[in-house]
Formats: sequence, C-alpha cells, structure tokens
Amino acid sequence: MREDISNITIKVCYFLLAIAGLILLLSPSYTTAQEGKDGLILRYVYGGYNNIVEPGESKTLYIEIANSDNSPTTDIQFTSEAPNAWIVEFSPQSINTLNAGSYQTIEIIVTAPQNVPKGDYSITVIAHSNIGTRVMNLYMWVEKESGLWIWIGVMLGVLVIAAFIIIFKRFSRD
Repeated sequence: MREDISNITIKVCYFLLAIAGLILLLSPSYTTAQEGKDGLILRYVYGGYNNIVEPGESKTLYIEIANSDNSPTTDIQFTSEAPNAWIVEFSPQSINTLNAGSYQTIEIIVTAPQNVPKGDYSITVIAHSNIGTRVMNLYMWVEKESGLWIWIGVMLGVLVIAAFIIIFKRFSRD
C-alpha cells in the first residue's frame, strides 16, 4: 500500500515538473515574428500583445530588429500598412547600418482615429533593407467607452435608490 502511494506521489511530482517546464518554455521574454534566410529578424519586445487603445488616443509599442547574418545590413526603412485614418510613427524611422549579430529597439506610436468603432484591428509593420524585406503584424483592440451608457447607468442607479427611499418612508412605521 505504501509503495502505491509513493509511486503516485512520484508520478504527480513528475507531472507538475512537466507542466512547469511547459509553462516556462511557452512564455519567453520575446517572440520572433518572422525570421528569414538572410538573417533579418523582427520581433515583439515583451508585453507587445496587450495592445488596447481608446479612440483618439495613442499606444506606444516596441519591437526589435536583429541581424543574425554574418554581414552588416544597411539602409533599413520602416513603413506600415494600417486601417484608414490610423497614424503609425516609427522612432527611428530608418537605420543606416545594423551590424552582424546586433539588434536595435524600435519605438512605434500607434494612434487610433477619434471615431473608430470598437473592435480589433491589424497593422502591418514592414522593414525594407538592402538584403530583403521583413513583415510583422501588430494587433490593436479598440475599447470604446460611450459616455451615454455611463450616464444611463448612473441615472438608473439614482432612480433605484430614490425608489427605495420613497418606499421606505411611505411604509415605515412612525
């Protein structure tokens, strides 16, 4: 009987270690968006997946461009394809030279239009260089808070409280 319990305990420990290893394996600090034969890599910097923005506001994102090739990459230009009226700005807008084995962080400021409806949107980031082009998608979620519904909720709350006060005063014993 004791051998059965110890075998079960060992199996549970192995199972928990396997789950912990899987979680550790699946949660890297960055994720590669695209890697090509020429060694140019675009990747999100940690935290690049929680891209919630409100209409008319901006969100700052960070990506890395890396050169895993044996020779320098030159003339890297950043462009984007975004939904109508979205503004995408890069800092820096270009990189003259990216040496072999090095990387650089790029700041991207994405501004949603003032009248954009709630939903998810895709923005394509494109890096052109002397040796090729790399593409990655950024996904933005628009959270639109309507002031009208907030005021309707507040008014309903006030009406419910007023109704309880009136009912309490009407039917309370003097």
